[in-house]
Amino acid sequence: MIVKSLIYLFFISIMGLIDGRKLVKEKKKKDLFIHVSIIGVSSILYILYVLEIRIPNPLEAIQVIFEPVGLFIDRILGGETS
Repeated sequence: MIVKSLIYLFFISIMGLIDGRKLVKEKKKKDLFIHVSIIGVSSILYILYVLEIRIPNPLEAIQVIFEPVGLFIDRILGGETS
């Protein structure tokens, strides 16, 4: 598993250097920042996945936040409650 992560990081680093040089040469600092941010987040998520670390599902958090709000609105509008 660690070998997979290292190989992935090696190839991502090479791709980042190739793309990064081009963006630096063209003086596109904002694009470079966005590129590095997206690659960084995706790399972290991939390594966590390869190491079999549980990644929380964002939909669970959204459900915890909005389900009570939905029930409250449903009660206000006179809908059926379960």
